[in-house]
Amino acid sequence: MNVYFVYEGRLGSTRADSTYVQENAVVTKSLAKVSVINSRRKNWTLSEAVKSEFKVINLGKPFEPKNIFQSIKGQLLFGLNIRKFLNTSTELPCILIFHNWWALQALHGIRRNRKKILLVLEVHDQLPLRGLWPKAFAHVDLFIATNRYKFEELTPYFADKLLLEKNSVRLSRYESASDTEHIKASWGAKEGGFVLGYTGSFGPEKNPGFLAECARQSSDTFLIVGSLPLLLKPIYQEIGNVLILGQRSRNEIPSIQFSCDALVITLDPNSKQSSLYTSTMKMMEYVAAKRPIVAPELPAILEMLDESEFYKFKADSVQSFLDAVDLLKSDIRRGSVRMPRESRLIEYSWVERNKRILAKCEELLASSD
Repeated sequence: MNVYFVYEGRLGSTRADSTYVQENAVVTKSLAKVSVINSRRKNWTLSEAVKSEFKVINLGKPFEPKNIFQSIKGQLLFGLNIRKFLNTSTELPCILIFHNWWALQALHGIRRNRKKILLVLEVHDQLPLRGLWPKAFAHVDLFIATNRYKFEELTPYFADKLLLEKNSVRLSRYESASDTEHIKASWGAKEGGFVLGYTGSFGPEKNPGFLAECARQSSDTFLIVGSLPLLLKPIYQEIGNVLILGQRSRNEIPSIQFSCDALVITLDPNSKQSSLYTSTMKMMEYVAAKRPIVAPELPAILEMLDESEFYKFKADSVQSFLDAVDLLKSDIRRGSVRMPRESRLIEYSWVERNKRILAKCEELLASSD
């Protein structure tokens, strides 16, 4: 079976969506023949490391969107190039798994029964469903909702072709811890100090301004891993207890997470995308790192863990965050720390998740005979 993951962004960047697509492709490679169909972007070159992981098929002319309209145009043109590719492809039957939905709009009316092409959309964001919008997705063969809230929202429209499969973690990346004390020393962290780690993106939905204020009012060390936006970088740099590691490859992330005393998630409680629909991949990485988790008390978090498995705080209260960290440190001294259940790692295995998705896809392809 040929599986194509379709991604319209900068493949190999530190963006969360790029990391997700790469991880998805690597996991699926053990289950099927995998390629990634990627749009060309200006001022971006695909690294040799990415090319060595799986086959990458670059389509279309390079584009660099400056606004939402240019982004939509670029994705639609990318979709047209996917259509051309499918019309001439001999590697059929095939499954196309889309990370975003605009490129899909160029595939309406494609002759798929004869060619056995299955269109799958992983729903990471809220889809437009008012008025006639559901018709824009009528040609999609299978929707994969990545949390319960998305599943419930999509059910009235696509119940007969909808799966609930939560985001997962590739456990093989977390099989052994590195020399954590050596890694701590390499950052310049204070000996014996308490280190709170944050790894991931710094988009507005992650509430990075709130995270900076928490660090400013804390006496603990905050380790920041990821690409800070230009406007945020000076804010973080002026906070004395913040260590900025910048971008790191996803293969380095587990050792960094292992080396922290606790791991932090922040989200914007005023954003539905953040509080309900946010990706839980980072959460599952934190679970795999087997470190205490400090996270906001929001539906997106409580979908994955119950309150006995993490240290909760009010998403918009710095004092609540500081209190949660104090409680964690108190629990460490008492030898009774809240941790995610071991069974979570089995429950959210990425390999098992993708086995179920591919089994459903094979069932749909067989039914089209």
